[in-house]
Amino acid sequence: MKRSFPPVADEQVRVLVLGSLPGEESLERAQYYANPRNQFWRLMGEVVERDLASLPYEERLEELLSCRIGLWDVVESAERAGSLDAAIRGHKANDLTALVRSLPEVRAVGFNGGTSARIGGRQLSGEAVARVALPSSSPAYTLPYPDKRTAWLELRRYL
Repeated sequence: MKRSFPPVADEQVRVLVLGSLPGEESLERAQYYANPRNQFWRLMGEVVERDLASLPYEERLEELLSCRIGLWDVVESAERAGSLDAAIRGHKANDLTALVRSLPEVRAVGFNGGTSARIGGRQLSGEAVARVALPSSSPAYTLPYPDKRTAWLELRRYL
């Protein structure tokens, strides 16, 4: 059974980025997007115009919060062999509605990949918040980086 991490958010968050469930390396290191081949930190660095990838992990989180961006995952727990979303079985969802409602400044939720959008989008369908489907930052999703970058830069409009 794999479990997600607690949310990284505070009352100033305007954009909440939701992944699916941390991969093996992230779980081992207890860090969001710990796999160096995952493009998340590079993409978020483009969004906030700061080099997040070169910072120590805790500083990355601090920088995101200072830019009014929060992180969480749509899956609280699930069985999964390996790191691929396609292998998620018997998931229990995180309470996204409660988190979004606790963030008075939130304007948008960005879904990092199709699984995140599918699971999280259903929960937030009644919430007055923009929903932004993002191409997965995972190395398994082979969309060229410039195309991913263009899509992720859409988050800027909500900051």
